[in-house]
Amino acid sequence: MIKDNYEENFINNAFNNIMEIYFNPEIERRKQNNTLEENFELIAAQAFIFPDERPNIIRLNAEVQATVKIKDGINKDASDYFPNCEDVESIEISENEYLNCGHIIIIRFKDYYQLKFDFIYNKKTCKSLLDNSFQFLKTAEFALKNNFLIPI
Repeated sequence: MIKDNYEENFINNAFNNIMEIYFNPEIERRKQNNTLEENFELIAAQAFIFPDERPNIIRLNAEVQATVKIKDGINKDASDYFPNCEDVESIEISENEYLNCGHIIIIRFKDYYQLKFDFIYNKKTCKSLLDNSFQFLKTAEFALKNNFLIPI
């Protein structure tokens, strides 16, 4: 019981802090610029945090581009189907150009918001280097197996 209370507090604090740091300032800025209706209701939000000096990209509602994968066995064909959080298997960014960024995605489902974040930078670059390292390893194995010990 105590553990559940701590988990709930952690979840609420994480959600509230992310809203305060990334999304509430953007919502307020857009309201002041009259580019967002006064009775705005948050359905989805997305932030891309760059590893360099570029400003964050903040998206709200229809601007959000993400892939939501629904678990196998869930009937999505009903005309009034709207997923709840337990129906969701994963939420991922859907744009490869932002794989080197940290990112946050918030989506409201039937029962509550789901938060996905990843602050690991340069994933796309690291994957490329890792893929290349396998080629170097195979080359070294080939050289060793064929007694090519002094490459020139």
